[in-house]
Amino acid sequence: MDVLPTGLSYLSATGASCSAKGQEVTCTLGTLAVGTHASVEIVTQTSGPGTRVNTATVTSAAEDLEPANNTAKADVKVLPTADLQLQKKATPTFVKVNGEVTYTLTVKNAGPDAAKSVVVSDDLPAGELLLGSSSGCTNIGQDVSCAVAGAELASGQTRSFELTVRMEVSLASHTVVNTAEATSETFDPNLANNSASAEVQVETAADLQLTKTAAPADVNVGGEVTYTLLATNAGPDTVKAASVTDALPAGETYVSNDAGCIDTGQTVSCSLGDLPDLATRTIQIVVRIELSLAAQTVTNTAEATSETPDPDEANNRAQVEITVAPAADLGPAGRASAQDLRRDRGGARPKGASKAVRCGR
Repeated sequence: MDVLPTGLSYLSATGASCSAKGQEVTCTLGTLAVGTHASVEIVTQTSGPGTRVNTATVTSAAEDLEPANNTAKADVKVLPTADLQLQKKATPTFVKVNGEVTYTLTVKNAGPDAAKSVVVSDDLPAGELLLGSSSGCTNIGQDVSCAVAGAELASGQTRSFELTVRMEVSLASHTVVNTAEATSETFDPNLANNSASAEVQVETAADLQLTKTAAPADVNVGGEVTYTLLATNAGPDTVKAASVTDALPAGETYVSNDAGCIDTGQTVSCSLGDLPDLATRTIQIVVRIELSLAAQTVTNTAEATSETPDPDEANNRAQVEITVAPAADLGPAGRASAQDLRRDRGGARPKGASKAVRCGR
C-alpha cells in the first residue's frame, strides 16, 4: 500500500494490479518465491510546488520475521512550473523604406505557478534601426532585452512591451521576419509557445538623384547656354518610369535637347523610362539668353521623378546659376542697335567697317 501525501494524486500504475481509494493506492503482488522480487511503478500528479514525503508499506499473510524493513519512504521535491506564452504584432505590416514599425510583445504566464525573472528578448534583423522602446527595455546593437518589472509574473498575468524601429533602405522589396522569445528562471513545461514572430513587407525603393551643370556659366545677352543634367539611380531597386522636368526661367528661350525631350512653353519634359540599379542618363538642354536677363544672376532648377518610392527625395532636385553680362548701351531712341545685339550674341564688327546710317528725307 502506498499512501500518497497531500498534493499528489494517483494517475496510473504498472507492474501490478493496483486500485486507488482517496490517497491510498493498493497493489496486489500475489505469491513471491524466496529470492524473487516485484516492482510497481505508480504515476502521480502534483498540485503545486513543494517537498512531498511518500510512504509505502508491504504486507503479507505469511509471518514476517523482520517487519521493520516493510516500510520505505521517498522525498519528492516538486519545482514551480510556469507556462510562458508570447504573442507579437507589427503595426503597420506594409511600410515604405525609412518608414516606422511598432512591434508589440505580450507575454502571459499561463501558470500554474509564478514565473520568476521574466525577460523578453528580440534580436532585430539587420536593417531595422531601433528608435524607441518601453520602460524596462535595453539594447546592445540589434539585441533588445525587456525585463518584466518585479521579481515574478504571477499566474494569469500579462505584460506588454513596444519597440519602434525604422526600416532602412537595405530592406527594400523584402519581407522582414522579426522573432522574439520569452524566458524565465522558472521551469516551463511547454517551450514551443515561448517564441513569436511578425512579418513586415517593405516596399520597393530606389534613390533617384539629379545633378545639373551649365556651360558657359558667364554669358552675354543673345548667347546660348547648355544645361547638362545627370540622372542616377543609386538603388537598390529599378527606377520605374523616370522623368526629368526643367522649368526654364522667364527670359531663357528653349533651343534644343539631345534626349527626346518635349518643350511646352518654359517647361522641358524628358521621359527616361526605367533605370536599373546604378544606371545613369545624361540630358543636354540648350537655351538662348534674352535681353530681359541682362546683368542678372539666373537660377535654373530641374527635378527628377519616378513611379518608384524614393527614400531620399531631397536629392531629386538640382539647380545651377549663370551670370548674364550687362547689355550694350542703349541709343538715343531707347533701344540697342542691331550691330550691338549681334556683338552681345557673340558677333563682332568687321575690322574697318563703319556703322551704316540711314538718312531720311
